[in-house]
Amino acid sequence: MTTVVSSPGRTRRYVIDARMHVVSETDGNDATTYFERDRFNRLVRRTDPLGRTTGIEYDEHGRVASVTRPDGRGTTVEYDELGLPVLVTRPDGSRIRREYGERGNLTAVTGPSGTTRFTYDALGHPASVTDPAGRTTLVRCNAAGLAVESVAPSGGVTRHTYDALGRPSSITDPLGRVTRLTWSVEGRLLRRTDPEGGEHTWSYDGEGNVLTHTAPDGGRSVYEYGAFDRLVARTGPDSARYEFDHDTELRLRRVTDPRGLTWTYDYDPGGRLVSGTDFDGRTLRYGYDAAGQLTARTNAAGQTVTYAYTAIGQFARKEADGAATTYEYDTFDELVRVIGPDATPTRLRDRSGLLRSETVNGRTLAFGYDALGRTTRRTTPTGAVSEWDYDRPGNATRLTASGRTVTFHHDGMGRERSRTFGSAATLSYGRDGPGRQVEQLLTGPDGHTMWRRGHHYRPDGHLTAVETDHGRRDFTLDVVGRVTAVTASGWEERCAYDESGNQAEAQWPDFHSGAGVATGHRVYERNRFVPAGGLRYEYDAQGRVTLRQKARLSRKPDTWRFAWDAEGRLVGLTTPDGTVWRYVYDPLRRRIAKQRLSADGEVAEEVTFTWEGSALCEQTSVFQGGAGSVTLTRDYRDLHPVAQTGRLLSASQEEVDSRFFSIVTDLVGGAHRTRRRAGCRRLADPRDRVGSHHLEPRRDRLHAAAFPGAVLRPRAGAALQRLPYLRPRERPVPDARPAGLAPAPNPAAYVHNPLTWSDRLGLAPDECTVTVYRKQTRHPLSQRVHVDENGNVTISGNNQLYVNMSGDIKHTVEFRGDGGRIVSFEVPKSFVEDVRRHAVPQDQPDGLGFIKQEWKQVKKYYPEISDPTKGPDLYGLPGEVIEKMRRVIIPGPGKMIQDYG
Repeated sequence: MTTVVSSPGRTRRYVIDARMHVVSETDGNDATTYFERDRFNRLVRRTDPLGRTTGIEYDEHGRVASVTRPDGRGTTVEYDELGLPVLVTRPDGSRIRREYGERGNLTAVTGPSGTTRFTYDALGHPASVTDPAGRTTLVRCNAAGLAVESVAPSGGVTRHTYDALGRPSSITDPLGRVTRLTWSVEGRLLRRTDPEGGEHTWSYDGEGNVLTHTAPDGGRSVYEYGAFDRLVARTGPDSARYEFDHDTELRLRRVTDPRGLTWTYDYDPGGRLVSGTDFDGRTLRYGYDAAGQLTARTNAAGQTVTYAYTAIGQFARKEADGAATTYEYDTFDELVRVIGPDATPTRLRDRSGLLRSETVNGRTLAFGYDALGRTTRRTTPTGAVSEWDYDRPGNATRLTASGRTVTFHHDGMGRERSRTFGSAATLSYGRDGPGRQVEQLLTGPDGHTMWRRGHHYRPDGHLTAVETDHGRRDFTLDVVGRVTAVTASGWEERCAYDESGNQAEAQWPDFHSGAGVATGHRVYERNRFVPAGGLRYEYDAQGRVTLRQKARLSRKPDTWRFAWDAEGRLVGLTTPDGTVWRYVYDPLRRRIAKQRLSADGEVAEEVTFTWEGSALCEQTSVFQGGAGSVTLTRDYRDLHPVAQTGRLLSASQEEVDSRFFSIVTDLVGGAHRTRRRAGCRRLADPRDRVGSHHLEPRRDRLHAAAFPGAVLRPRAGAALQRLPYLRPRERPVPDARPAGLAPAPNPAAYVHNPLTWSDRLGLAPDECTVTVYRKQTRHPLSQRVHVDENGNVTISGNNQLYVNMSGDIKHTVEFRGDGGRIVSFEVPKSFVEDVRRHAVPQDQPDGLGFIKQEWKQVKKYYPEISDPTKGPDLYGLPGEVIEKMRRVIIPGPGKMIQDYG
């Protein structure tokens, strides 16, 4: 036995047999993992501390022939005479066939979705890729195998040039815009120059750590490092300084914000996080089983949620507030049914794993797809049908919703250029050199202008002015892009922020809705807002608002009372007039109903909600007594609403009346304007930066205009998201985001600039997207993700691309500790969900004794789960998925985060 003692005195024990093979490993929590190896030192069996065993078999040539999971199902691989994998059979029985040319190059991959074909030039470099729909991407490489030109199926050409060491020196996009890159001898990015001359610059220390980053507007961020190159301090352009302390095991132990508040973390002997105490002194505690799976989470209010798992690590059961939820899976290892206390979502998938329908409490949402897995048809629970068409490059070209048509047109980059609403109107978009939207123009069938909105930006992309039919608004911003003043004709708003980004001062004119509620100086106890202006809040131990009280002259104050469950969801509301509302959720955390209760506790009124992913797609309000209902259905494109249909239904669900609205959104996807045949209707006051919203007593409105992802609920006095609840005039975010410091340095503040940023789910800024990270080495073939000065991303090549889709950069920083450039970009959450759905499941690929190249060959068609032991959502993406990702990458937020060496 060999014992290793860590610096804190924690022990890890290894048992080694006579052949020098490790046969067991016991961690600091006395949990033991057992390994069995053959005489060639190949792993043949692994048993975790819970007794779950994974087995591996090899053929006579030592190649992996099968992997059997703890649940008894497995993956098998067959090879040709050259040792190349030709047939992979997955646990669900689906097969992936691979064909090769005479030189061993992969020429075709056939799976449930069809066949993808590859060709190569005389030197063996990629020349073309043709997807199952027949769309071909052409690639021309130089002698070193670097792609110098790629032609998309749409005909758009992207060109790259390289320096003598194979680093990209210029990137020319399909519109002819050139981005230039300058590198140090060590391969670190020193300068990035955009097509309009704006420059980002970086400096580094001798070990390759980035020391400074200077943006085109002069904003400078400074980074400091300690032992083992751990980041110990970060100072932003606004001089806000965050400090980071690590223990002797290099784990983060404390974060200190600019005001001196601390966020601390504690770990058990096995190195697992067991508690975290936030800036407000609230402590979350965590429990684990012997295999390291989370089994309990207890919040500061003492509410505990417990978890149990299947043999392969999927959720099997959850208990919260005394109620149990159980999870069931199909042969694809996909969730098929969840039995919860208030709802039982049931999902039906086809043999490709695509979701065909989801039924929640008898309400069914159904989908249809084309050969490439793109959604072509959606049918809501009330029978509203939406259909999508696509062009050859994969752009959505037409939406038909409730019999009305919206047609989309795109430029060479695949960005929307205009949309036409039947024959009634056309909405056109104008863009500047960096690709930012500078104009929205709505014209009638005869070409006359019905409405216009113009945007102006500063060099770093932050919005500085908006021009509409109602005049011009100018925004004064601080160095990090926060709005400090809004100026228009005859009025002005001003606000200021403290060191942590909390709004410390706010002033606006008396004629603005909500004026006088919370103007003037704002006071915080740590990060907890202390209201003024006749308002009073009470909080529970978890920091959630339980009472909101507003003083009234000559009468009792108005009082709202809120009730929360163990998972942080609003479950009850009592309004000042004594009305009680109950909020109902399904086991997937979606609000599926709100109910007004009568004096005897019965349901007197109900509104039901249907969700398509994270977007609210249908809402039905049932008239009292069951006399009929109003149903409102929305269609989205990349989570931006496109159209809305309101229908009045009789008690027998026959349609009595129908109204169709097209929707114009702002830069972040908030519904700004709707249009019927009679003309445009403004949804939100254009004078207001973040939110005095006009409530119109019309049954054809889905909800009052609010923040993207939020529904304005006047009874609650708040804009309700899926998680936190916003009262923009009173305070930025009443309830801290549950994700802690991961999304943003201040979890109690809304996004730093709501004009160009959003927080749709109340979890993280721009939660509608997921940040994808990639570390690229100095090897030219690794440098495939390129970010231009405007944050736009291009990806070269179609060989497997390893990325981190968890939204957490930690794994990327630690991956291959010898260094590398880290880039990030944004993709829709729906794309990540699609990757999860098709990824080949595997508990611990890197711990099974596979040669890396063998494993890459086995999993080259479907997304590969690269190493779940390091965290979730780490994938190797094959060429077909890379092509899909190219189409959905969000323009603008791409970044070169750091460049080690």
